[in-house]
Amino acid sequence: STTPMSERVEFRYSPQGQLSLVVVGCVLVAASWFVAVTNADVVYRTAGWLGVGFFALCIFITLKRLLVGGVPFVFDLGGISFPTGSFGLLPWTEIKSYAVVTVRGNYFLAFSFHDPDCVLSRVSAAKRRWASANQRLGWGHWALSFSGLTPGMDEAIAFIREHSLL
Repeated sequence: STTPMSERVEFRYSPQGQLSLVVVGCVLVAASWFVAVTNADVVYRTAGWLGVGFFALCIFITLKRLLVGGVPFVFDLGGISFPTGSFGLLPWTEIKSYAVVTVRGNYFLAFSFHDPDCVLSRVSAAKRRWASANQRLGWGHWALSFSGLTPGMDEAIAFIREHSLL
């Protein structure tokens, strides 16, 4: 017999997932550094140094998540809440549909809204532009990444289906 799913699922930063992201970040910093110091072309050297800075910043953010932990979002019967952000609660009634989107081997859970202007009025102009670009690319209005999180996307989809939320 299967046990019913909880009425609330917290998606937490997984220590193992964060550690693997740190390792990937270190490899990318090393590769960027190699390009920056060995290439004769100034464009490649510049791109290499920009890569070193960007990926080092990613490592710093990931290490913070590894040490502090946290819950980036929660699914419950009322909707999706974002405890650490400014989005607040996204009620299921505002969500028209969801889809799994793959971008260069990375999986995202993409949501489309009934009234995107209303929902996205709660986020910054930059995030609204990002959402608009996502929609033009066919990726919904808002996408959640489960990289480095536990549980993963399969549990999120199972929660939506079990509770017939969409």
